[in-house]
Formats: sequence, C-alpha cells, structure tokens
Amino acid sequence: MGADESDKANMRREIMQYLQMHPNAADSLNGVIDWWLSDRYQAADVKEVEQIIEQLITDGLVKKVFLIDRTVLYKRNGKWD
Repeated sequence: MGADESDKANMRREIMQYLQMHPNAADSLNGVIDWWLSDRYQAADVKEVEQIIEQLITDGLVKKVFLIDRTVLYKRNGKWD
C-alpha cells in the first residue's frame, strides 16, 4: 500500500492517539502496525511506518529502545504536554 501524504498524516495521528491512551506502550515496528494503527492501515508498508516513527523520534515524541537481543522497541518519550 503506497501511502499518500494524507494517509501518512492519519497514521501519525493514530500513533499519537494510541500513545496518549496507552502511555506505557512499547512495541516493535510490527507491533506498532498491529496494535497502534487501525485496521485500515494493517497492510501499511513497514518502511513507510518506520519513516513516520523516525520523524516522531526526531520530533522528540517517541524514543527507540534496544533490548539485549537487539530487538528494537518504540515507546512514548517522557511526558507530553
């Protein structure tokens, strides 16, 4: 599914809403797609979702956590105002 800019903005919004409702959530990229995004985006391109997450990291809203087995998790970065 090639997401247009509107879809990307909607996915970003859904991720933000999920983290508002679940501030302790932490998931892999596939977990983000499975749990944080609505059914509409379950077929989203992993690379596009990763780009959205990376932008949220750049914006200071999400952080990347590395587990001992090198699994990467994404989670909310601190408190949001």
